[in-house]
Amino acid sequence: MEKLDLIYFKFISNLSNNLENSTRDAGEEIPDLTPLVNYFLGYGGALLTGLMGLLTLFFIFNVVKIRIRISKCSADGDYEGRSQALREIIWQIVGALCCFFAGVGAGILTGIFMSK
Repeated sequence: MEKLDLIYFKFISNLSNNLENSTRDAGEEIPDLTPLVNYFLGYGGALLTGLMGLLTLFFIFNVVKIRIRISKCSADGDYEGRSQALREIIWQIVGALCCFFAGVGAGILTGIFMSK
């Protein structure tokens, strides 16, 4: 048992010595990547905000188009088509809200990273 403890102790001490030597011998400073990261996250967030805005407008356009279809179905007495259109309009509204809030979140993060 003592021999196993001695081997384990030597192994751990060698690991700690190697870790100390590798950090001490490097002598190089790690380059500061903060400006580069802020640049990519800032402009990437701005791009994402724009894309989410366009996608939100697309969903709103579809909502208006489906609303016109609901009016036609109601006038014709097509209740099955009307119920199908109502299901579609609900999913379009959910998609528009998700894209809108994702765009708002991306816009907030863009503001944070662009201000640095």
